[in-house]
Amino acid sequence: MEVEKEVFMRKAYIVMVLLALFTVLILSGCDALFKNTFQQIGLAQPTEATLQAQLTSTDSVVAQNAQVTLIEQKLQTTGAAEIVSFLNIADLANVSDDPNKIINAIIPADLQGASNQQKLASAINGLKDLNADIDSLAANIKANGATDAAKDQLQTALIVKVVSSLEPAGDYATTGDAVAAFVNAGESADPANYFNKPDLDKLKNDDTINILLQANGAGSLEDFFNSLK
Repeated sequence: MEVEKEVFMRKAYIVMVLLALFTVLILSGCDALFKNTFQQIGLAQPTEATLQAQLTSTDSVVAQNAQVTLIEQKLQTTGAAEIVSFLNIADLANVSDDPNKIINAIIPADLQGASNQQKLASAINGLKDLNADIDSLAANIKANGATDAAKDQLQTALIVKVVSSLEPAGDYATTGDAVAAFVNAGESADPANYFNKPDLDKLKNDDTINILLQANGAGSLEDFFNSLK
């Protein structure tokens, strides 16, 4: 009985995390995510070397715009942009707490299937690899206040942190490998065989998330989700 209870709790944690991700996507929308920041202010896109140099600028607008552009570029080059921008509200309206239905609503069809498993794994790992970039942006916001472009990274930060909260279980080497295997394992797949139980308290108290929430006037993560009920 205790074993069954533990399996159920692990499933519930996975469902909670994925539902949190959906809520962020629905609330924020994705249209602004991939607009190049420098193009928005009438400048040509700098090279990566230039952007890296601008990260240390004493001008917080320059530094934050450079960080945002690097984040957007990495989303595109890793394939993670396809996941972040995928949203079908009609499908989400019918999503319950079934983790397989949630996965189908979150993962584009062309990233599902055995032939796309490595592509999906790379995209998920691309999201997780943005963790340091998001943290750096939040640190600059905390010190200098947020530009509009930086504020727009709230949904990206939440998605990255949610993905980062999923640690692979068993023989899976990366979160991407675990997600890709789970997505392709069929409806009977047990999330507990693919992921360890996420630390939702750590996610709730994450400094980066809270800095970006406050920059957007959203209060704490708990307040943010309570406002959606």
